[in-house]
Amino acid sequence: MKKMEPDLAWYQTQFRANRRKADQICTGLTGDQFNRRPAPSSWSIAECFSHLNVSGRAYIGQVNTAIDRARTRGQLAQGPFRHGWLARWMIRQMEPPPRRRYRTPRRFVEQQEMFEIVAMLHEFTALGEEWDKCLDAANGLHLARVKVRLPAMKLLRFPLGGLFAIMAAHERRHLWQASQVTHTTIFISSREQR
Repeated sequence: MKKMEPDLAWYQTQFRANRRKADQICTGLTGDQFNRRPAPSSWSIAECFSHLNVSGRAYIGQVNTAIDRARTRGQLAQGPFRHGWLARWMIRQMEPPPRRRYRTPRRFVEQQEMFEIVAMLHEFTALGEEWDKCLDAANGLHLARVKVRLPAMKLLRFPLGGLFAIMAAHERRHLWQASQVTHTTIFISSREQR
């Protein structure tokens, strides 16, 4: 088996760290704490996970399509790779803590009253394993020339390597958001028990 490109190995490390962080966030939470919004206009921990799962499914599908197309076309190269300014800007925008808030497209938000902790975490973990498979499949491809169409913005296409970095940062952003909510909901719950 070919050794994984250093860029891809770095993304893999990030996705795996995100899965560990997700476990830490959910450990010891009650269903109420998981689903409680800290404010009417804020997301609950559950909604953060739901958004990551919905967007992860959509993006993994696009990434797999781009990888298959690139293999057919023989778009191979060895790194390191440099991504365009737009991808680098997007990565910076996704990193927590957020510099600015963005309106999330409706298709990336599930409308549901209650979410199950175990189910949400299981899906997030399974998607992380899918990201690992995508990284393996992308090994040897030209990570700067292979382009991926974005489900959220159909006119934009990002370099494959840049998209891996964006998605890892996107996970970190919403896990950070969930961890902020965790502190708030646990504090509220403990005050209510007094």
